[in-house]
Amino acid sequence: MKLVCVYISEHHQLQNLFIPLTSEFIFDLNGGALKVRINELYTADYYEGVNLKAVIGKNGSGKTSVLDFIESIHSETESSGFCLFFDSNQKVFYKKVLNISSIDVLLCGKLQEYSVQNSLLLNDHRIVKINNLSNFSSNRKPKMKNVVDLTSEKLSNSKRNRTKQLENLFTYFNRKGNKVNDRNVIYTFKFRGWTPALKNWIKESYLYIITRHGFFHENRELFLNLPEINEYPLSEVNKLIVSLDKIREPSDIPEKLQSFISELLNLFLESVSMHICCDEGLCFLVPPDSKLHDSTSSAILAKGILNIFRNNILKFKIDKSLSADLCVNLVKKLFFSMDQLYHDNDYTQLGVHSIIANVIERAIEKSNSRERINYDSTIELFKKFEYGLHKDLKIFFEVVRNICCVNSVSEEASDLIGIWSEPQLKFHGFLYSLKYIFPSEGYLYNGYYPGLEQVKVSDPLDIHYVSGEINKLPKYLQSNIDHGWQGLSSGEFAKTSLFSSIYNFLIADETHGFKLFLIDEADLYLHPEWQRKFIFELIELIKSIGLESKTQFIITTHSPLIIGDFLPEDILALKVEDGRTILHNSLGFGTMNRPVFARDSIT
Repeated sequence: MKLVCVYISEHHQLQNLFIPLTSEFIFDLNGGALKVRINELYTADYYEGVNLKAVIGKNGSGKTSVLDFIESIHSETESSGFCLFFDSNQKVFYKKVLNISSIDVLLCGKLQEYSVQNSLLLNDHRIVKINNLSNFSSNRKPKMKNVVDLTSEKLSNSKRNRTKQLENLFTYFNRKGNKVNDRNVIYTFKFRGWTPALKNWIKESYLYIITRHGFFHENRELFLNLPEINEYPLSEVNKLIVSLDKIREPSDIPEKLQSFISELLNLFLESVSMHICCDEGLCFLVPPDSKLHDSTSSAILAKGILNIFRNNILKFKIDKSLSADLCVNLVKKLFFSMDQLYHDNDYTQLGVHSIIANVIERAIEKSNSRERINYDSTIELFKKFEYGLHKDLKIFFEVVRNICCVNSVSEEASDLIGIWSEPQLKFHGFLYSLKYIFPSEGYLYNGYYPGLEQVKVSDPLDIHYVSGEINKLPKYLQSNIDHGWQGLSSGEFAKTSLFSSIYNFLIADETHGFKLFLIDEADLYLHPEWQRKFIFELIELIKSIGLESKTQFIITTHSPLIIGDFLPEDILALKVEDGRTILHNSLGFGTMNRPVFARDSIT
């Protein structure tokens, strides 16, 4: 069974347009009569038994309107025209007339032994539309008889349909003979969050704290013994000694010490990243039956907590001094006071109140009487700040705990590049003097942490559940979580999603009748490499199911790479001339891309 031709008397901007949909026959429409005869030059095996037709043309030429008309042929429609189907097994042509006078179908030559009937049994006949962009018509239309809409946008409108899409993709990946599955394609959630902005906040906070605490004045002798300082003339060294006593802000640090301070701060940061990546101290915040590796859940929690603090500090415009205090105290609590935190069972909000209270208390102690007028406003600001933290942390902890209960696979932090080591000799004294804010016990971690934890999920319901949980998070946390199919490029996924819809529809359909697929904008989102393979892989897919004789595909595209696999007689090239849409000749199989682009048939 296949649709062999369509005549559009009037539909949208289309008028008096006859469209042959197979090269098996030659058609001659004259007035109210359509003559049909066999095309002796028909290449029957070119598409290996699969019925294919391409529709091309500039935007506005009517490609989508042609599909829209075909979609409506089995429903009540205001448009007019007719269509003709052919069943080779029964040797019968079926004509369907829409809002016009009856059309006479005259079978000529060898077709005279065939018959023409005025109606078509529709119980097992389906029109399947797939549109990569939007609905074929800009107007909302009621559901049409015998039409199935596999458009991804439409299918994603409900939880049930989104889950079904995921199930379909897994079914498609796992089908027999699928080479893609050999690459272990799986759905992966990537938890980032160790962002440049967060790392800079931590470094700036430590620099601000050590500067404010007289670090440069107290360590004058250590600075003077630095190898790079010994290379300067005595006069320059004396100037440096004087400047060390005047440092009150990071901006006061002499240029000669900038490189050393940068190295020192990077040592701090690398050790913090090690604790994020390798520590398992925060795993007590998730359920004991968590499916994630302890280091993975701890890293996700640590980065999330740090980002929640930083974003609320920015939101409530906490000044730099208090921001630095909050940062340093939070790092100490997360990575150096975890035993106390655990024994205090302070897991509900991670002791946020005690961190904030300590910072405010120190701020009050260090302020003089003239500044006390700001106490009330500072305390009021921190009440709002604490409320914002509690709100975001509550959602974050709930989401992470729920995700930890999902069947998944997480990668251990074994890919971290680096080792525990004793720092260079020139840093020893400085680190000892900073034990009050960074208790490193004489060792720092020298290495690289990529800042990424991956959680792999293979069950469609679990994928949908985790995605839904992530959507509960504040936007700034959501932006640090990527998820999608690992092992597929974006272009390959676009093609896979389309083929998965076709494959799963066909294997699930129980009517075993004829299926007419209308694919609009087939090349959209496809990388040129996948456009080049599109027709070949579509044919292979239909052959693998064994439904060559029961399916037909009408495809609109702008891609010369797709068109290059069609015979010229199987390409409908539309163009607008004097305000009317007409057909004109087009190139096809074996066409070089450059000449095709030169033609106005592909735009």
